[in-house]
Amino acid sequence: MKRALLAFVMLATAAGSVSAQEEPAPTSPPAATVTNGPQPVRVTTFLMKHPGLDDQALVPVLRALDEGLKRNPRLEMKDLDTRLADFAQEVPQEQIDEGRLLLQEGQKALTALDLPTAIKKLNQAVEVLSKVLPYVKKQELADAMMALGAAHFENADKKEAKRTFERLLVWRSDYKVDLAKYPPTLLSIVEEVRKEVERQKRGSLEIRSQPAAAQAYVDGRYIGVTPTFADGLITGEHWVTLKKEGFKKAVMPAQVSSKVQQLVSITMERSTKYLLVEQALAGVEKSLGEMTLDASADNLKEVLFIDHAVFVRAAPAGPGAIKVDSFLYDLRTRRRLTRVTKTVAVAKAEKDLSTLASALYLNVSYEAELVETKDAPPPKPYVRPPFYKTWWFWTAAGVAVTGVVLGATLAPRPKDCGSGNFCFGVVY
Repeated sequence: MKRALLAFVMLATAAGSVSAQEEPAPTSPPAATVTNGPQPVRVTTFLMKHPGLDDQALVPVLRALDEGLKRNPRLEMKDLDTRLADFAQEVPQEQIDEGRLLLQEGQKALTALDLPTAIKKLNQAVEVLSKVLPYVKKQELADAMMALGAAHFENADKKEAKRTFERLLVWRSDYKVDLAKYPPTLLSIVEEVRKEVERQKRGSLEIRSQPAAAQAYVDGRYIGVTPTFADGLITGEHWVTLKKEGFKKAVMPAQVSSKVQQLVSITMERSTKYLLVEQALAGVEKSLGEMTLDASADNLKEVLFIDHAVFVRAAPAGPGAIKVDSFLYDLRTRRRLTRVTKTVAVAKAEKDLSTLASALYLNVSYEAELVETKDAPPPKPYVRPPFYKTWWFWTAAGVAVTGVVLGATLAPRPKDCGSGNFCFGVVY
């Protein structure tokens, strides 16, 4: 009865039900997205040189900007690390596709109640998606664990099902069971495990990175800037993710114990293409703030495939305060769109700068105001002028006239011997 109910519900779902859970991020937009409505403007933020300030003080500034830009529906906001990974082909797309395919095949086998195949495929999906967690939505891994627990439950292995659900709920305590896919009988065991997990002891993690000042996330939640601590974690498996400008994102599983504070230390790998960005930013620095950027900004557009860039320049502004200068440029034209300057307390920078992104895009056109370059006019066809308009004709004519005048002036004439007389001689 239980199996029949699950099969019925999941077959109905496959036939057309819409899941309320987060869908896997597609690798390419659907056709309707490409053809209908304005295309999103691609934007990324860049931190410029900031003498007198450490990186740790500026992470909240970048977070405030990035989060604000992500809330703008007209923008496609991606951080620099993601853009670089795309450009350098560092995104493990084959593994991502493999994990998603295994998840789909496992869910399909579960729907057909081919439980041995479902358990095998879903186990593999969990393993593969765990390795590419920085590049996929964490909901995908959670969905794979949920389906795996359901497969064990339908296979009459309640112990293994509870163990899988516990592993899920330790790091995803707010996971919601989709009742369009799973029957109430499964929901009851999940809620039973959830209560057990909530009663478990708590522990903490110490998180360090090499280099320091990386943004640290535990189970997708922002914790702070390394070195930092994550407290109040349920004992069991959690996921630590680090990100830092110019480095590849890193992820590591961590076991939290109630007895000992675990140390998570991660050495981050430099992005192979970051040197190109550094060189471009060095050129941009010379003209930053002017109405038109230096031509080196074209390298940012070509390397990262972006339309807009937000450049952030920060400097100390007294005890416990920083001055943040932000510039929005359209890289398609290299023209400055807006500039916003704010002075905020370091301790409240992320909160006080939460409206900075909105201020940058206030009354800004998202379309590139391109100045079309006019082609040079074609050369006029050569027409030979009439001979009487040429210089050589008038030169010759001038010489001839001069000769005539001189000849008339200097020509010999008879000597005047008086009236009635005849004499010989030439007068000049």
